[in-house]
Amino acid sequence: RDIRDGRRPPPSPDRTVLRDGGFMPFFDAMPREARDRMTAALREQEGGGMPDRAALAADLREFVAALRAEPFAPEALAAVLEAQHARVEARVVAGRTVLVEQIVAMTPAERIEFADTLEARFRDALSRAPGKPDRDGRPGD
Repeated sequence: RDIRDGRRPPPSPDRTVLRDGGFMPFFDAMPREARDRMTAALREQEGGGMPDRAALAADLREFVAALRAEPFAPEALAAVLEAQHARVEARVVAGRTVLVEQIVAMTPAERIEFADTLEARFRDALSRAPGKPDRDGRPGD
């Protein structure tokens, strides 16, 4: 905890990319060495770092200006949101690329262990989901 103000420090850039891209459950289930490699690879990937705060600030200013503009131009709001989406998408693509690379680098035994860990972490959610797999791992009806 950050004892200066009682709040936790912000997550690392790597965890932010993983969380925002929906990859955190996969990352957390990986063996430690794979997590370390994934963290290092994310830091090297274009678009894989922290959000560009200057760009976010500029977007907010543009968005507010578009809200106040007369005549109001909805396409100006849409353009700001589209620019934000493109930056987020670049980060998600970087996270997905690194995740797949780490899985490809695993041995068959590591992949099985990874699958077992994921399944164990999500056992309750999987048991409630429609289309539960049969004993061979194939989706059921």
